[in-house]
Amino acid sequence: MASNPQSIEELLQDIVRGFQNLLGDNLVGVYLHGSLAMDSFHPLQSDVDFLVIVKEKPSNETKQKVADFLIKLSDEAPPKGLEMSIVLQKYLDQFIYPTPFEFHFGKEHISKYQAGTVNFNEVKTDKDLAAHFVVTRERGRALFGPDPKETFPVVPPENYLDSLMEDIEWFKHDIAKTPIYGILNLCRVLAYAQDKLITSKVEGGRWALKNVDAKYHEIIKRGLSAYESEEQINRPWDKKELEEFADYMIKQITNHIQ
Repeated sequence: MASNPQSIEELLQDIVRGFQNLLGDNLVGVYLHGSLAMDSFHPLQSDVDFLVIVKEKPSNETKQKVADFLIKLSDEAPPKGLEMSIVLQKYLDQFIYPTPFEFHFGKEHISKYQAGTVNFNEVKTDKDLAAHFVVTRERGRALFGPDPKETFPVVPPENYLDSLMEDIEWFKHDIAKTPIYGILNLCRVLAYAQDKLITSKVEGGRWALKNVDAKYHEIIKRGLSAYESEEQINRPWDKKELEEFADYMIKQITNHIQ
């Protein structure tokens, strides 16, 4: 399992080498985004987020080889695993929302790829890609390929905000299922809605301690502590308190975007 900086860098090198071998001249670039790119990575709480940009559609055979490669590589990854998408360059050159993608991989998809039940011909789009593009352009790292600012488009603010909002509405009633992620993600979205800041979850939480009602500081501090400390992860949460916080934050976000 990759957990220290040296092993993480080795994992990233393996990712690049693997995609160079699998995609050859079709590969435009491999780009790191998310917590690892924004210096807020935690081995137990963070996955390794990256995007692969290609010139032409990969064949179904190539997609299966990519899946097999990533499944094998997952043994070297942190517990949360690898999260990535393959996107055609034309959708960066002429951005559309939601953005189509050629392939997606996450820890939750491993069993489907192993069972061969994924339909590689199905055309899919993902609103989350707009947010990934923004973060990659502003805070990302090119593991291979041109600088992110040369590769990724300027996403219209309304698309970026819609992409963020897509991920938070369910927190109002289901935040207790993923409290750490929910708390810090709500902070990150409010930081953008209010101050147009593009932050990691940790940065969003720290921003919120200076910008939201003091009555919610304790739950934010606990979210930050739980994200960064293994000892805090399994402590029980108060469902009512979490839902009250989510309701407050969503109202604040909504007020700033109207």
